[in-house]
Amino acid sequence: MGENENLMEMGQVPQQQEKYDLMLFFKLFRKIITVCNEKKIDDSKIESLKLYFVSSTSSNSRQFIETLNFLKTKEAKLAKSNLKNKIRAELLKVSFELCRQNGGDVYDLCFFAAAICNKEVLKEKISSCSRELLNTPRYSDSILTYTLKHANIFEENFFDCVDLLLEAGIDINKPDFNGATAVEHVAFLYKRNNCQEEIKRKLEQLIDKLKQKGILWELLKEETRQLMEMPTESEQHEYSDDDTINQLFCWIGKEKIEEFLKFKNICQFVDCDNGESTLLQFACKKSGKMHAVVKFLLEQGANPNKVTEIYTMKPLEIAVRKKKHERSFKEILKNKKLEITEEMFSHFAKWYPAHVKRKHFEMFLESDKLEAKFICQKTGNTPLHYAVRFTHKKAIQKLLKQPENVLDVINEAGKDVLDTIRVDDLKAHFDASLALDNYNDFGSEKYKMQLRFKSLVSSSSDEIKIISKIAKNKNLRELLTHPLLHTFLVLKWSKVAFYHRLLLILQFFLFITLSPSFYALCEIPSGIFWTCVCLVVVNFVIKIPFIVAPYFRGKRQRPTLYEIIEILLMLTLIGAFFQIACRAFAFVEMSVLFLLTVGYHPKIAKWSAMLKKVFQTFTYLMLFFSLILAAFAVSFLLLFNEEGFFENFWTSLFVTYIMTTGELNMNENFVFSTAGHYLIFFFFAIFVALVMVNFWIGVAVSDISSIEKHAEINAFKNVITFLEFVEKQFRSRGLTRFLRLPNPLLFFFDDKNKYNVNFYVNAKEQFKNPENSKKQSGDCEGLPENVGSECLDKIKRFFSEQTERSNDKFINRLEQQEKMLLEIQSSINSLKEHIFQKENKKNRKEC
Repeated sequence: MGENENLMEMGQVPQQQEKYDLMLFFKLFRKIITVCNEKKIDDSKIESLKLYFVSSTSSNSRQFIETLNFLKTKEAKLAKSNLKNKIRAELLKVSFELCRQNGGDVYDLCFFAAAICNKEVLKEKISSCSRELLNTPRYSDSILTYTLKHANIFEENFFDCVDLLLEAGIDINKPDFNGATAVEHVAFLYKRNNCQEEIKRKLEQLIDKLKQKGILWELLKEETRQLMEMPTESEQHEYSDDDTINQLFCWIGKEKIEEFLKFKNICQFVDCDNGESTLLQFACKKSGKMHAVVKFLLEQGANPNKVTEIYTMKPLEIAVRKKKHERSFKEILKNKKLEITEEMFSHFAKWYPAHVKRKHFEMFLESDKLEAKFICQKTGNTPLHYAVRFTHKKAIQKLLKQPENVLDVINEAGKDVLDTIRVDDLKAHFDASLALDNYNDFGSEKYKMQLRFKSLVSSSSDEIKIISKIAKNKNLRELLTHPLLHTFLVLKWSKVAFYHRLLLILQFFLFITLSPSFYALCEIPSGIFWTCVCLVVVNFVIKIPFIVAPYFRGKRQRPTLYEIIEILLMLTLIGAFFQIACRAFAFVEMSVLFLLTVGYHPKIAKWSAMLKKVFQTFTYLMLFFSLILAAFAVSFLLLFNEEGFFENFWTSLFVTYIMTTGELNMNENFVFSTAGHYLIFFFFAIFVALVMVNFWIGVAVSDISSIEKHAEINAFKNVITFLEFVEKQFRSRGLTRFLRLPNPLLFFFDDKNKYNVNFYVNAKEQFKNPENSKKQSGDCEGLPENVGSECLDKIKRFFSEQTERSNDKFINRLEQQEKMLLEIQSSINSLKEHIFQKENKKNRKEC
């Protein structure tokens, strides 16, 4: 079996058919040919190519793996030219078969048929292709230049295939990626094969045909012009638009920058293309020297968003993937006509860091054209996710100022921006959301601040969702004391306070009705008895859906203390009809539940937080030390088993727990007969009654002091819990209208500035314009007349801090300017002294 047959066997077409990807072939073809052109072909380079092909999604790429194996055989030790020709011929044949059997279009078949000199297929298919299609490049090669570069000139049908292409109307002046036209490729073949008379004669005939077609001589090298015998000016044809386009692409391909920049009619052709790429795309494909061309095209009005059907990658994407194209990338990025799409953002995110450097990605994130609402298809990240990841402060602030709020957008990893953002970055944005008045004095009644609450309202219109996440985040919860968040919570509470009062009234009515009835349950009339039954059932039916529904939606992880006590109370009220113990527990649970409900009020939330924290701490400590108490209970059971208090383990354990409170009456409760009795009781009194109990008290005191230190934060966390509950249950406008209840949403009205609220610091009614009673833009209805004194003090403190900061910046700037002036004066003095000394020396010499 011959060498070519061996190669064909390696490149057998797979049985599974799928659409042929022409652009993928060109990419693989170029990679293999590049390896063939290298001085040394080692195994590592071949294996790296194999890994690249295997990672491709298309099975067509795997057809070239066997061809790569050929590079490792003994036949690969042939001369470089012979090896390259063998590999190239095999690749072209494999590609032609893949194209024919796997859905390649007519033009693709013609492309490869001409390259392998298959005259029959080319003649059959070329008539179906329009002249425009035949002149459309593939990876910057026209069908004619590709045939002249890669086809075997010694094939029997080589010249016949070229003649078929010329007769079909191929543009002979269309340059390839390096700016070489078909004429230059023919000249190269003529110089290389002019010693063979038959080939030389056919090439001379081909040159004559090219001359008849009309050669654009200005595109050729001087050496090629002499070889082709350039005619006089009278014999040259007139320029057409296609010739001008070819010339422009040729200048870029040959990197003739000066000629390109001198072209006067560029405005007419600034957005032209060669069928595959626009001028701007083509310039971005070339080396970094094309920066001047890219800048020139953009200044002349080139569209940085224009692409072709074949090459859909935008100039900005091409420039960022090319090495040494940083200046071109910057020029395109700052162009006013540039449009950044969500698809482009996904490309940049996918290419980082393999093809896009971090500094380029940060410049991209900083662009005004990038919208914060874009989501990467692969990771689910928004631009703000990446800006926070890079700690790029300027990009963070720009993205946060955009109308779309993406703070709560969750990516594929289940993380949102609030999980990773730094507290100082978020605080800087909240500071900027308090817009100061630049036209009135702070003490004036007309002084107006604009509170911009957009960043606090979720994109899903959940008004409390973002603040709730901030409250649950240990790194961000300190921001709850910020004037913007404080004011928002005060305004939100003004909309929800009705529901708090309503809940208190209903609970008070329920508990007052049930308490005397359950106290004398056996003696009350049957009518009151069944009234109690109805109240308990209604209470159960109404509250269970509110508690259980979030768990079915997967939005809650663990029940709160309020929910636990609510469930216990419902169960206890049902059991109260059967057990007197349940009736006793019901009174305790009702009182605790009512106090917790009262504790959601902002004024009392701090005390409620203290109560819950101390109760939680004591519960954990009791569980932790329960093993020691159980051990002492067993010890007392063994030593004092004759006493009534320690007749079994459970009674002994109960008495031991009671004894921790200090109930240690030795005369009444214990009879000591041995030293062991005294010793175990002594250990219990010291270790439990003194050490452990005082330790519990100390922990409780430290918890209380910690809560006092962060009293405002803990109070707001408690208030947010209630706001979140009310908003979830009553946010529907239809429901509130039907029940004639106030809407708990703060910004449910339709207005262009619905998230911006004007706040008049010194006015009697702080949310209404003091100049007139008409509603102004940003003056919202349904808000309280004033905010609390604590909130107002924070806003005034914020103003003074901002004023001091701006004054400090101004002073620092003056100091820097003064320092610069002193340095200039010093340099001038030193220069004067130097000149004076120089003149003195000159005068002395003259004397």
